[in-house]
This record gives sequence, C-alpha cells and structure tokens, in this order.
Amino acid sequence: MILIFTIVLIILLMTDWMQTRFISKHPELFSEINIILGVHPSLNAVNLYFSICIVATVIFSKLSPETLAIVVCSALIILEGFVTIRNYKNGVRMTLP
Repeated sequence: MILIFTIVLIILLMTDWMQTRFISKHPELFSEINIILGVHPSLNAVNLYFSICIVATVIFSKLSPETLAIVVCSALIILEGFVTIRNYKNGVRMTLP
C-alpha cells in the first residue's frame, strides 16, 4: 500500500520540480515561495533540492512503519497537490531538464 502513496508523492514532487525549474528560468515573471530555495533559486539549487527530496521520500517510505509512512506521504501529497495546482493557475508551466 505504501508503494502507491510513495509513487504518487514522487510524481507530484517531480511536477513541482519541473515547475520550479520554470520559475528559476523566469525570475522576471515568477518568484519562489519555498524558504529553503529562496526567492530566485538557481537551477543547480532546484535540482539538488528536489533530488534530495525524492531520495529522502524513498528512504523514509522504506524505513518507517507503514502507518507512519502513509500518514506522512498523505500529508505531503496534499501539500504538493495544492502547490502544483496553485503554480499552474498562476501561469507556471513545466521545464524539462
């Protein structure tokens, strides 16, 4: 069961990653609200941040008790869902690597 939650979360993280790359490439139009990345993050910072997030998600899902992993992944799925939908509504598109 946790595998499904992990996959959904990774898909949303990858969507957010590609949107954040778009934000990074268009600093005159958009700014980032993630306090870790800062207002105008570099592509390298964006790539490093989301790479770490995805690896951490996989490790957490594997090592945590299933109930805890499902609860945490569910909360992050809701958060990432809101973020990616808000970005899209604000005109942020996805930039592939």
